[in-house]
Amino acid sequence: VEASQENQQFSTFSSVMQMNVGSTSLVDRLIAPATTTMIAAAGGTGKTSLAYEVMEAITTGQPAFGEFETKQANVLVIQGDESMVNARKKWTRMDLAPDESRVKFLWDWNASRLKELEAEIVKDKRELVIFDSFGTLFCGGGEALNDPTAGMYIYELNKMAARTGCAMVVTHHLGKGSDRHADDEGKERTPTQKDIFGSAYIFNGARD
Repeated sequence: VEASQENQQFSTFSSVMQMNVGSTSLVDRLIAPATTTMIAAAGGTGKTSLAYEVMEAITTGQPAFGEFETKQANVLVIQGDESMVNARKKWTRMDLAPDESRVKFLWDWNASRLKELEAEIVKDKRELVIFDSFGTLFCGGGEALNDPTAGMYIYELNKMAARTGCAMVVTHHLGKGSDRHADDEGKERTPTQKDIFGSAYIFNGARD
């Protein structure tokens, strides 16, 4: 606590108001710098493909989905939901063509590496880290997601985002039964925060 950079540098109201957090969105109306964004949806709806599309757009500086303006930047993708073979097949189907000099992939991950990750973000000047997905990378995909401490990882990622200016995007799943597209009366159903799988702290820790 005594060595905390946040406590030392931002102990006054004016120092917080004057801090430089970056004003340019990585993806217009979708991903902001220095914050944590969670993308939660039912399984098989394309969360990973969406993440790869965003990675391609940001590394090349091209509009995401042909519509949303992007800032060209270095990206790190931490993949826990599929293997290199799975990814290769998906990239081929998607005809993906990122700027290879601006993207790095990690296929093996442990949540105890957060401090090392922060050092790597600074060293490699990464402006976006994509975690796919929260359950497999931080909680082993099991019942631990219901433990309130699971959400503490999201809070830590958000603090890291603030310290480094890097945007964090975390994909996550909905709970069992929350993937229905219609309610019992057949009306279109929109998922809510209560549908997110696991502790409420997981939702509350993300900023967007």
